[in-house]
Amino acid sequence: MSAELRVRFLRDILRSVEREHGPETLQRVRARLPERLHVHLEPERLRSSTPSETMSLDDAEEVILAIDSGLGDGTGRVLESASADLVGRTLASGGLLVLGDLAATVARMQAPLEWPFVGAAMTFDLEPTDTGFSLTLGVSGRPRTARVLRHVATGAIRAAQRYCREANGEELELLTGVFGDRANVTTSYRSPRPSDAPDPNDVRLKATRRLGRKTTQPRLAEEVERILSSPPAAPSHHPPDAANALIERSRTAPGAGSSRPPERSTSSLPPERSSSSLPPERSSSSLPPERSSSSKPPKPRDD
Repeated sequence: MSAELRVRFLRDILRSVEREHGPETLQRVRARLPERLHVHLEPERLRSSTPSETMSLDDAEEVILAIDSGLGDGTGRVLESASADLVGRTLASGGLLVLGDLAATVARMQAPLEWPFVGAAMTFDLEPTDTGFSLTLGVSGRPRTARVLRHVATGAIRAAQRYCREANGEELELLTGVFGDRANVTTSYRSPRPSDAPDPNDVRLKATRRLGRKTTQPRLAEEVERILSSPPAAPSHHPPDAANALIERSRTAPGAGSSRPPERSTSSLPPERSSSSLPPERSSSSLPPERSSSSKPPKPRDD
């Protein structure tokens, strides 16, 4: 069975767009479509459509995208506004709204978003995040359907936020994108939750610590026993290698590794002068002889 879209869904979108853009909406959209697709925009056929009546999904993609580009700037704002209007009416009737919980309200919108597709399984994946949630939509092998679902889901989330009142419009941030045949809408409307610190009184944490001590102590004891039981290393009688010899020569070389002058050994001092090198002492015999009384000069003779 080929993929199809319910005509009632296209009719509801066109009615919402007409309320905003006026009664000339159908003529403006028809002008952007090839002639073979004009039959899908006949007012009489749209009014008389039944919930079970369908159209080719290929034609429906082209018509819906032409509505956005013909009445807007092609950014999806026209489709987002129409989707927000339709989803808001559904939420107002009750049954889907979860007051104060945006993620739960969007989760309940899975069935209304899947209903327009016939013969095509739509992916609906809602995952919570630290600041909100992430919604992924798509139909396998349908990138143009992903473009339509991107704008439809964005308008639906804005309508859900307005009715469930978990966050105001200024706090709600939407990041949208299309990746192949999948559309993604990531929301952010609350502060990230702080990470929980481990509880020191946690029984599981204490058991883990005890287990760690039990497994560590035997290993430490085995290591100590191995070290004590190992024989002492025998002294090596091998000559030092070239590197050790070089280090040894650098240590013994004068002035190597230090700026201090070498100490003077006793052999480097000048020899002490011996007693034989001293000048001879003058003995008493070397002094001039004392003049004795007998050595007085003789008196002159009287002739």
